Amino acid sequence: MASKNCRRNDIEKQQHERAVKVRKMTDVKLCEYLESLRSDKPCKDEKAVINDFLSYVYNQPCNGIGRGIMARLKAELDNYCVM
Repeated sequence: MASKNCRRNDIEKQQHERAVKVRKMTDVKLCEYLESLRSDKPCKDEKAVINDFLSYVYNQPCNGIGRGIMARLKAELDNYCVM
């Protein structure tokens, strides 16, 4: 059963208005909207954060993550972050 508008809080009302706006978009507008939300490549700061995380994981004593997997992850990151 749908919730009544008077019972929604401010956040729920904003979410509802946004959802209605998206549902009423044409296909072209919807595709443009989705493309504007998506970021194809991370920025340099994100790459540094990912590298720090990979270094942290590599230095932790855990099973299953060795030099080979770390090398593949870093290679994948380099391929993804071509700038």
